[in-house]
Amino acid sequence: MVDLGSFDRYPEKRRSNQGAAAEFGAIWSGLQMVGDGRANPNGYVAALRLLSDPVNQPVLIQRAGSSERTGTAVVQYRHLVRGRRIAAKNTAESARRAREEKVRAGPARRKCAPGPRGESARR
Repeated sequence: MVDLGSFDRYPEKRRSNQGAAAEFGAIWSGLQMVGDGRANPNGYVAALRLLSDPVNQPVLIQRAGSSERTGTAVVQYRHLVRGRRIAAKNTAESARRAREEKVRAGPARRKCAPGPRGESARR
């Protein structure tokens, strides 16, 4: 299990993730990748090393609360290790479709149906 976010700053989360990995007989590897927008390249290099090592297969990448670091690590792995082509058009199109799906699914996730003017019946 490659954990891209729970480290010394959140020891209770780190312990929880280590315990979950141990329950499944997996090895937990926590990387210090702070989600502050700076994207430490060394964290991605470390993640790619773990992901590409056959001894570590299969690998679960985990980052609670966001998808940016996880998605970036997966795209890098697919491109740099697996040789998959990255097309910005495909990436942008995929992001657009995901946003549209969230918009369409939004009202279905509410507990109460919207009223005639769009407001929720919950108070």
